[in-house]
Amino acid sequence: MQLRSRMRLAVLLPGLLGLVAPLSAQRMPPRPAPPAVRPRPPRPFVLPPQVPPKSPEQVRNEMRNTLDRNPHEIFPRLNNQAQVLPWEERVKLANEAAARLATRVEVSTNRWDTLNEVLKARQDVESFDPALAADLGVLVGVAERRLLADIAFEVGHLAERGQWDETVRRGQEWQKRLRQLYQEWTDGQSLRTHRDILEPLAAVIRLGQERAALDGLQEALRTGSVERATATYLPAGLHDDVEGLRGLRAVRDLTDEKRLAPREITSLKQNLDAFVKVQRTLPNADATLGGKLLQELAVRHLLQGHTAEYRGLMPPDGPPDHAAALLRDVKALALGKGEVVTAPARAVLMEVDKQAEPPAGIRAIIPEEGRKNWRFPVLGTKAEVSALEKATLIGKTVRTRIETNLESERITLADRAKEGQRRLTVARRRLQEREEADGKRRSEVESLLGRPVEAREKIIVWRMASEKQTNRQIVEALKKQMKPDDGPKNPR
Repeated sequence: MQLRSRMRLAVLLPGLLGLVAPLSAQRMPPRPAPPAVRPRPPRPFVLPPQVPPKSPEQVRNEMRNTLDRNPHEIFPRLNNQAQVLPWEERVKLANEAAARLATRVEVSTNRWDTLNEVLKARQDVESFDPALAADLGVLVGVAERRLLADIAFEVGHLAERGQWDETVRRGQEWQKRLRQLYQEWTDGQSLRTHRDILEPLAAVIRLGQERAALDGLQEALRTGSVERATATYLPAGLHDDVEGLRGLRAVRDLTDEKRLAPREITSLKQNLDAFVKVQRTLPNADATLGGKLLQELAVRHLLQGHTAEYRGLMPPDGPPDHAAALLRDVKALALGKGEVVTAPARAVLMEVDKQAEPPAGIRAIIPEEGRKNWRFPVLGTKAEVSALEKATLIGKTVRTRIETNLESERITLADRAKEGQRRLTVARRRLQEREEADGKRRSEVESLLGRPVEAREKIIVWRMASEKQTNRQIVEALKKQMKPDDGPKNPR
């Protein structure tokens, strides 16, 4: 039976599946296929909007407006957009711009900006007209002389009125600006003119700085803090003395420290050298004072157990007799008997405060049994004065010398200030004399020419005068300049 039922099921199953398949197809329609992705068409190439070229009339108007406001901006445009103009008109514009610059040089109240404008114009016109560039180079020299004369007058006037702080400030500003200006300016005559002013200007600035330093030192003496005074810009003698006292103050401060780092040891030695340098200039100076001070500091740190400080401080060439005295006291401390007289040993004993065990440095070098039986050595009745105490006494002598020399330096500085002002005035007068000579030459040329010299012609007069040309030669050149065929030829 079971076999027959299975056979019937196998026969009927394909038919049932055939009936169910269409029904399921009607209930769930097939999913449509996704549409095909079409490639985007390339974007059409669009030419950028073309700016129509400027007409000659537009360029002419722009150049005229520029000529009225900023004539130095004409020159870089002569070989660019101005090429739509005829060559003769471009040459005329260049000469008009040069004439406007010459007028500006004569009447300008801002000589610094005017000089920069002429310098830029000279550089820009080089490729257009080398001859005009040479003329503008002469105009640069005229503008420079007038600027330097103004600088000399301003700084000298401040110094004469005793406004030394303002003298230094304005003088340094002009130094910086001139230095930047002349980095790319290599004309020999201009550099000589620059040097004629720069040297006396630097001298007056230095005098102002010394004056401020002396005032600061006097205030430091009044308040009792001369060690904190700034030694920069002080005269040589006072500078060394103040640096010596500052060094002594730093040594004393570092001596009070319980531990010293390597950089602090280096600083201590450098400051000690500054003080020793001053100490040696005094009568009856102790040439070994610096070595004794380092030896005492080194032994003090050794007794405190600071071996690194001992190695860093102990000088290799210290006085041997003082080293022997220090060693005797170290021996007395190690044995616990005898008496000590040197400052480091006495100071360490006072720090121990009568305790039963020896100082840290001594504990490190004696055996355990010796520590138990250790006793305090005797403090000697004839205690030696420490090297630091001697240095402090010498510092008072140096301070007295500073007070004495300060007054004499003030008198000397007043005389030097007058000399510095005189040198600056002389340099300014030389520039003015050149201006007066140029004015006299132009008057003579105008007399021979029979008319005033125009602005563009002034540049020619300045150039030919600097070339040692005679008045007749200058007049002939000016007459030739008036001919219509004169001027640079079109390179094209």
